[in-house]
Amino acid sequence: MSSGLLMQLIGTRQDLVFISMCQGRIEVSEFSKNPKCMIGASCNGLVLGFVDGTEFPPHVVNPATKRLFILPQFFGGTVKRFESGIAYAAASKQYKVALTYGRKFAILTLGVDHSWRHVPTRNLSASAEKPSSVHVLTTEGFVHWAPSPPHGRQVMTLDVETEIVTETPFPLPQEKETKMFYFSAGKYLSLLIARDELVWDVWEMKPKDGEWTERLMIDMNALKFPHNCNLHGIYPVGWIEYPDVVVFGTPGPNCIAYNIRTNETDSIELCFPPSGSRFVAYKSSLVSSRGC
Repeated sequence: MSSGLLMQLIGTRQDLVFISMCQGRIEVSEFSKNPKCMIGASCNGLVLGFVDGTEFPPHVVNPATKRLFILPQFFGGTVKRFESGIAYAAASKQYKVALTYGRKFAILTLGVDHSWRHVPTRNLSASAEKPSSVHVLTTEGFVHWAPSPPHGRQVMTLDVETEIVTETPFPLPQEKETKMFYFSAGKYLSLLIARDELVWDVWEMKPKDGEWTERLMIDMNALKFPHNCNLHGIYPVGWIEYPDVVVFGTPGPNCIAYNIRTNETDSIELCFPPSGSRFVAYKSSLVSSRGC
């Protein structure tokens, strides 16, 4: 089983690049030629994506077999591209795809449902509002709609087993505009908050109870960086291995991998710039295939 980051040039169906760790070293490999879609989310070896520039519905693709699952149309309202996610419900051994439209949510069980089902949100507060711009992330058994700065201060989380939506506020009071980035981190939702370009606080959330914990601080000021790295404006793009190895994008054609455990950095040479790319956490562990 391998895990890491899938990378694809935004707005294209260009070949997927996979960034991972292999025997303690960074490895960049061609993951899939002609993946048939623009990637949006991933769970246990399956990828949720869009074909031919369509807004909706997304498709589910198994990149290993190239098998494509076309999801039914949704007629409940307008759905923005990349605001849907996929997660695995372990108890029922089912993959589920979820989406938002306005303040509402809908869900579909892959291989079972032929239409979308509305998800009740009576437990949410009257002030609960999905951010106008979100980053959809998957953790073990959950889909999260996390705000893209500066568009909100709370995360909406759907438990795909119970099909209950909860809201979790930002862990710190809002004092000023802050750079913050949410990422999938296995069973946790990870949040990186900038102190400056080279110093970041790392928080993690337990999706089951919405509890935030400050995990560690990243301080790269004293590190030696590869000579070809432009450090101005670097930003995190995701975890290769949580909580040990995090990847930062740069303005140039490369990324920086920082190994927190060894306190070392590596330059990741890429064929297209990270600033114009989408990064999605990926783990090749297909649990329940249902013909996938």
